[in-house]
Amino acid sequence: MSATNNKQSSNVAKLLRIDTDQLKQNKDALLIIGPTAVGKSKLAIGIAHQCEGEIISADSCAVYRGLDIGTAKPTQAEREAIPHHLIDICEPSEHFNVGIFFEKVSDLIPAISRRGKLPILVGGTMMYVNALLNGINQIPIISPKARRQAQELLDMHGLDTAHEMIREQDPVSHTKIASTDRQRLTRAWEVLFATGRPLSNWLAQKRNQIPCNLCLRIIMPPKPNIYRNNLEQRYDDMISDGLVHEISNLIDKYGADIPALKAVGYRQLLPYVHGELDLVTAVAKAKLATWQFARRQMTWIRKIKLNTSEQVSVETLLPSGQAKLV
Repeated sequence: MSATNNKQSSNVAKLLRIDTDQLKQNKDALLIIGPTAVGKSKLAIGIAHQCEGEIISADSCAVYRGLDIGTAKPTQAEREAIPHHLIDICEPSEHFNVGIFFEKVSDLIPAISRRGKLPILVGGTMMYVNALLNGINQIPIISPKARRQAQELLDMHGLDTAHEMIREQDPVSHTKIASTDRQRLTRAWEVLFATGRPLSNWLAQKRNQIPCNLCLRIIMPPKPNIYRNNLEQRYDDMISDGLVHEISNLIDKYGADIPALKAVGYRQLLPYVHGELDLVTAVAKAKLATWQFARRQMTWIRKIKLNTSEQVSVETLLPSGQAKLV
């Protein structure tokens, strides 16, 4: 890395009020979050160069091999210069969830610290970020058989009946889950089939926490209109770089009904690939879905930020589960 880039990285660390030496000494970790396409990865790479850090991705799509263009993964050169973790570790047909993420992160952070490096977690998958900040319930990994049983039950009986059926097995979840919420209802049935215990029973237990303190930094776009234009231009660039071809290759190898292709920006192009929609309309739908996704991310992040309009929000170093804005 050039002397100029080193100086820029140092300046960024000072701007964010990050004492990387203290973090390493205490075996703590840096967590950088923000909505999609605000420059989190480049910031993390710059800091990692400066302080000998290793980057842990908190992106639910980056784990999948073959999803390269639509996920804007770090380049091969960037990954060779700085160790990156939890990128390209799964086949697109595999299920990867927050429980697996949390388990792997809990192993990675101490291993990186033992090497004398700074663990830098970076991403915008808010379910993963929430687990890092607030811990995670101790629910076992769901087996493929249990997933299949839950899907078959919902397909056979429909949402309303499946929702009513859960009342007897798990009355707490029945009250909390809407009959129209297929994702959460499926999850409740999966846990029942996999463990024989209600989901609410698992959620009532004490949460596991990651094995370190977190220094949290939030990166937000300064102007929504400019940010939306940047998102749309970025998606146009992905189309030019071959995103449609990437999706076609994934379908040829794995089929269209795989977890990875449910990602925003991929899912909206499937009708075009199948010949059901023209490209202009499909791209417009993908851009809108990306903007809606970014807005959901920002809404969630603002609950952490509380009342501030700063582009970079600085938070105190506290045990995980206790992050608080200063």
